[in-house]
Amino acid sequence: MLAEKTTRAAFREGVEDIVLSGGVAANRELRRRVSELAAARGVRVLAPPTVSCTDNAAMIAYAGALRLKRGDRDGWDMTAQGETMLAKRTRKGRGRR
Repeated sequence: MLAEKTTRAAFREGVEDIVLSGGVAANRELRRRVSELAAARGVRVLAPPTVSCTDNAAMIAYAGALRLKRGDRDGWDMTAQGETMLAKRTRKGRGRR
């Protein structure tokens, strides 16, 4: 279902590339099925080597370890924010595509 919905949405939105990343991209069957369906719709699939598809928590921990090594510190008064600074690129986000 995930492969079908992803490729259908990419085709509908006029997206040329689908990027598989994070832990889910290590799933061989998902990679195969998305690639198969995307090819039938003329959409390219990009995915890093399976060995590079790690859990997102591990990537965040590594980024934190690098900051710690540099001497960066945050106080206990730091608050988490759910907003991103990335540009919205879909119709749903009302940004340009």
